[in-house]
Amino acid sequence: MPSATSDVAMATIVSATRLTREDALKTTLDIELDITGTSIDYEPGDTFGVVCVNDKKECDMLIDRLQLSDIADVPFRMMLKQETKKKLAVVPPYLPNPCTVRHALVTGCDIRTAPKKAFLRLLAEYTSHDGQKRRLLELSSREGAPDYAKFIRESKVTLYDILCAFPACTPPWSRVLEHLPRLQGRPYSCSSSALARPGRLHFVFNILEFPSGEGRILSRQGVCTGWLNRLTAACQTGINGKMEEHGTATSQTGITWDMEEHGTATPQTGPAGDIEEHGTATSQTSITADVEEHGTATSQTGTVGDIEEHGTATPQTGIVVDMEEHGTATPQTGTVVDMEESGTATSQTGTVGDKWLLDKVQSLSLHMPKVPIYQRSNQYFHHPQSLDTPLIMIGPGTGVAPFVGFLQHRAELKKIQAPPTLGATWLFFGCRHKDKDFLYREQLEQFAKEGILTKLLTSFSRDQLPDGAPRYVQDNLGLHAQEVVDLIDCHGAVVYVCGDAKNMARNVNEKFVDILQMIKGFSLEEARVYLMEKRQSRKYLEDIWS
Repeated sequence: MPSATSDVAMATIVSATRLTREDALKTTLDIELDITGTSIDYEPGDTFGVVCVNDKKECDMLIDRLQLSDIADVPFRMMLKQETKKKLAVVPPYLPNPCTVRHALVTGCDIRTAPKKAFLRLLAEYTSHDGQKRRLLELSSREGAPDYAKFIRESKVTLYDILCAFPACTPPWSRVLEHLPRLQGRPYSCSSSALARPGRLHFVFNILEFPSGEGRILSRQGVCTGWLNRLTAACQTGINGKMEEHGTATSQTGITWDMEEHGTATPQTGPAGDIEEHGTATSQTSITADVEEHGTATSQTGTVGDIEEHGTATPQTGIVVDMEEHGTATPQTGTVVDMEESGTATSQTGTVGDKWLLDKVQSLSLHMPKVPIYQRSNQYFHHPQSLDTPLIMIGPGTGVAPFVGFLQHRAELKKIQAPPTLGATWLFFGCRHKDKDFLYREQLEQFAKEGILTKLLTSFSRDQLPDGAPRYVQDNLGLHAQEVVDLIDCHGAVVYVCGDAKNMARNVNEKFVDILQMIKGFSLEEARVYLMEKRQSRKYLEDIWS
């Protein structure tokens, strides 16, 4: 796995606690893992990866749409075509070889990522309806870039959504496999200290929800957060320790499936458009809209997709599949699959522990739920060596996770270090409602009471607040501008920012620029240079995600 610094280990789930009220906009879970006997050795601020699996029901629906139900569990072999022109072409090392379609989709391939343009061009090759084919080619063309951004990437449609929107598209499994990237582990911040709880690790996450609409056929939960939610459904408790009533969470069959009246039929509205009886809809606001005369792109087969920023592999063009004895037509191009009559042969993987891991994942039980995890690299986002160093921690929502670990760590170090002098610790926390989603509230307030946390500065964006009250963490920064600058300039405080990169981290950065201009009289350029120097000297650290 990218960024992994340890082997994959199986960690037992000890507890799963809901930190938000049932009427909160988001459901947030704290999960405690038993890592005794594993190679995981973490410090506060570290992150680790969870190796998740796709939802079985979602995979079954994709298998059915690809017309692979009859051979979904029949082993096939993968090998490179001798005539492939792709440089560094390899058989996917993260899949056992032989493999099965179901195994590949459930445990190995990312079926949620919006298909790239090269994939859409490939799908157009196997679309028998002229109008649908034109639309796929338009979406993958340079002229169709705005539509691709709106209807594919921003709408977060999946391969299954697109196949349902284009019913005349029937690609062979061999070509589909070439374009499916690897299912990556999901990173999470540790929200605990090993000093406080030896052998235990906590992490926190929001259960991601993707409602149906805008081209998405079904409502879905996040791949990993939904899996963890289902895995822990039987043992979840509220912050009062009582067992939760789970509603749809108790479903062990997969995502909450809000089926439309038309089942898996082509969506009637949204990006997928209305498929007319004699062709695709002419609306330019749908995925399947007719292509204008000037907008049709020439199909460019064999194009290699761009490498993803986070390590997603390029399509494995050049793999070949040979179907034998099962009546399945040999694919025209792409992967060669050799279907065997008997059981799957020994897995041949290129990743340490993959076969063992996949076997463990398949045998997960709600009685003793386990999750595969691995440690990730972290060079700088750690608690300072000295307790004298002041900390300015900014972490709204689940961004508070590493700082809970920091404070637990400081509390334990205070007990064993002499003299127990502590630098100032400020935490800027924010959420929507004080009474609905104030994560780790009791723990943070106790740290403040004990003096481990010098100042707990909160902001609640959706509560009824008096005029001038801070709604966001950056507002609170502005209210304490002079003190913040003094902590940084006069006492050498380290600033830590954790959370959303798109909005929060950018807004916090801009607020610091404003504060420096106001308090220190810097010009805009001088303030930006000052912050850049703080970053370079590891005095302004970020753990952010998009």
